[in-house]
Amino acid sequence: MWARHEAALAAELARDAGRDEPSPADRVLAHVVVGIPPLLREQAGRAREHLDAAFALIRHGYDAAGRRRGSVGDAAR
Repeated sequence: MWARHEAALAAELARDAGRDEPSPADRVLAHVVVGIPPLLREQAGRAREHLDAAFALIRHGYDAAGRRRGSVGDAAR
């Protein structure tokens, strides 16, 4: 249901940043954001915790949200 709003959200993010067209970052952020409601439904008992984690990632980025060195994905750096 939420996925139908992904393109509109990406376009709004672009407009808010003064761009005519969404950037790859706008599209990725929109994709991530529209994926939050289904996750919250799946994690009903811990929905608030998951919502807080999602917005921490959006605000501060993956590393700043508590990922530790030595985690999966560090080898790619």
